[in-house]
Amino acid sequence: MTAPAPGQSGLQVRGLRRHGLQPLSFDLGPGEAMAVTGPSGAGKSLLLRALADLDPNQGQVSLDGVSRSQIPAPPGGLPAGGTRLVGGIRRRAFS
Repeated sequence: MTAPAPGQSGLQVRGLRRHGLQPLSFDLGPGEAMAVTGPSGAGKSLLLRALADLDPNQGQVSLDGVSRSQIPAPPGGLPAGGTRLVGGIRRRAFS
């Protein structure tokens, strides 16, 4: 993993897009939170899957100045039906 870029902290998203999701850019600083809301089928899960790089997508996503491509996946992946804290975000594995 590469060292964080000087002066960058938090989550930075630039031009994140994928099929079924319009391009999205935002910054989320340390200690900030964002709610993802909307009706069924609005694309909430598509957004979260794109952020986590679980589905094909385009755009730039970095955490504390480190590109998500440089952040290793957890060893052994996620346990079936379990959760694991990754980069400050609790992720649940679905089987």
